[in-house]
Amino acid sequence: YMLIILVPVVLIMGLSGLWLLKRKVASQTQALTTQIQERIRSENELRESREMLQNFLDAVPQAAFLIDRQAVFLKANREVARRLKQDIRTIIGTCLYDYLPEEVSRNRKGYINKAFETGIPQQFEDIRQNTHIETYVEPIRDDSGTVCQAAVLGVDITKRKEAESRLRQSEQKLRFILDSLPEMVLEVDRNMTILWANKVALDLN
Repeated sequence: YMLIILVPVVLIMGLSGLWLLKRKVASQTQALTTQIQERIRSENELRESREMLQNFLDAVPQAAFLIDRQAVFLKANREVARRLKQDIRTIIGTCLYDYLPEEVSRNRKGYINKAFETGIPQQFEDIRQNTHIETYVEPIRDDSGTVCQAAVLGVDITKRKEAESRLRQSEQKLRFILDSLPEMVLEVDRNMTILWANKVALDLN
């Protein structure tokens, strides 16, 4: 009689355990599916964010890029690639200073290191291949407040420098002509304050 009683009990316990196992598997599968979906959504959002950042950088007409503390390119726009005469895909992961002449590299490294060390934005000018560049370095902090990256904007100011040079030359020529005149020539403001005087006027004083 014992065998007749125990067999149904064993079968019932086996069926119950199988049902619980199926429920557990189904629950874990659902949780895993949710995690996968969340990860896919996060990856899509990250990809879209990166694409938006790249589109924004490419919309900037000047050289714009992101670097880490070792001056390794993290992001760069098409203008950077054009100036360095490189494919934009080969630039990412390489060091900025590898593309610059030694003197220019040393100058920029000093300002960039200062931005990382102090967290204070830097601005400076230098010349590369007869091109005048005005550079802005903006430190970027992480959640802990540590400067981990820097946004860099390099503005080509060559035309402005050339215009300033032409203006200085014109002013020098004008001063030379005015100094050659036998009459006194003065430049005054609305309050009759003398701003400039030619040689004759200065000699009278």
